[in-house]
Amino acid sequence: MVVGVGGWRKRIQARQAQQPDGRMTGGRLTGLDGVRGLAVLLVVLSHNQVPLFGPGGIEGVTTFFTLSGFLITGLLLKEFRVTGRIDLLAFWGRRALRLLPALFTFVGLVSVVFWATGWGTRASVVAWVKPVLLYYSNFQTIHGRSLGPFRHTWSLAVEEQFYLVWPLLLLPLLVLLRGRRRARSWLLWGMSLLTVVSLYWRLRVGLSGPEGFWVRLAPHTTVFSMTAGACLAVVYERTWRPGRWAPAVAFLGLTAYFWLPVLAPRYAGWIWGPLIYTGIALVLLLSTTGTRRTVFNWRPLRSLGTVSYGWYLWHYPFMSVATHLFTGSALTVALWSGMVLSLLVAAGSWRYLERPLQRRFRARLERVRLSSAPRADAPAVSPSARTDAVEEDLLDTAAGAVAAPGAAPELPVREADRVIDLTAADLDREAPVTGA
Repeated sequence: MVVGVGGWRKRIQARQAQQPDGRMTGGRLTGLDGVRGLAVLLVVLSHNQVPLFGPGGIEGVTTFFTLSGFLITGLLLKEFRVTGRIDLLAFWGRRALRLLPALFTFVGLVSVVFWATGWGTRASVVAWVKPVLLYYSNFQTIHGRSLGPFRHTWSLAVEEQFYLVWPLLLLPLLVLLRGRRRARSWLLWGMSLLTVVSLYWRLRVGLSGPEGFWVRLAPHTTVFSMTAGACLAVVYERTWRPGRWAPAVAFLGLTAYFWLPVLAPRYAGWIWGPLIYTGIALVLLLSTTGTRRTVFNWRPLRSLGTVSYGWYLWHYPFMSVATHLFTGSALTVALWSGMVLSLLVAAGSWRYLERPLQRRFRARLERVRLSSAPRADAPAVSPSARTDAVEEDLLDTAAGAVAAPGAAPELPVREADRVIDLTAADLDREAPVTGA
């Protein structure tokens, strides 16, 4: 009888540990890894010119942009609520620790290969590398300057420019709204205004003249995807959550990535496409945060998401090498082989470079840490109420921590929420890439 009761209790505890929104308590929303996996898969297949995919990987890139805006904004909101400020150096330090080791390794090895094989001169390699490392490769492309095997890094430059500027814009707004009534609504209106202005700018320039790289790659004409994700980070703070319709809507949004370029190619291109794909990405994020019963919790897709950054870096040089060496049917085989090889390199980069560095140095940059334990001055809550609060948490990191003493500043985010930073992979577990 005792054994039976003990087993029953263990089953109840295990069921309670898994939250209805698909997140393990104290862990991360694993479905977002699946969204990352889908995004990088869309980019790689599109660059390999696989049928049923839009031009230039715009579907996956737009999804990455929207996801970045959602996660980064949630992190910044939480830090300000807890500490009353945003530690910009710590924030940028975490971004650098996550992005630069893999980028430096990638740029160094690819540069050596292209220079040693004669596919690029020393001067051309230097001209390629400089804008990549300084994150202005999108402007190089806009001005018609070659980036060689690093052409795809324009999107990394756009995201890094967002990481640099967005905290500087958000912090004054948060300070201005602190302690005010309806602060969350005003914050949402401000972000929505930025989104509309950027979108209007893109459509006005893109539809009134010849389509060019300035419309496609400039930060002010692409930032609307990231600010739309930021709006979702604020909306997610409300008590509303997606209902049982979430899996069906997620399925429709997922299929739109494939049928839109075929049935409506005009609206899948570089002008209208990012607008539509941003909407689809928002739907996928909502469905993922509302339920775990989506394809994005499929383990191989989540494994792809874990190594998505490295795979995005490495796949394009492999394609460039294939186009230098092969033609015809042999080129097709080489491109697909390059997809697999670049994925293996990305997995190795994650396992032996990125993950160890994150484990060793990230704690030094974690300035804001919270725990689920209540403050000494907080009123006691019942276990059921505490469970409800946990279910309404914003996305949290796997790292637990201790909150700063004293009352937290009033901010347009929920009291029960904890720090989020899901742009870095989960360091407490190793997501296998086997079968990805």
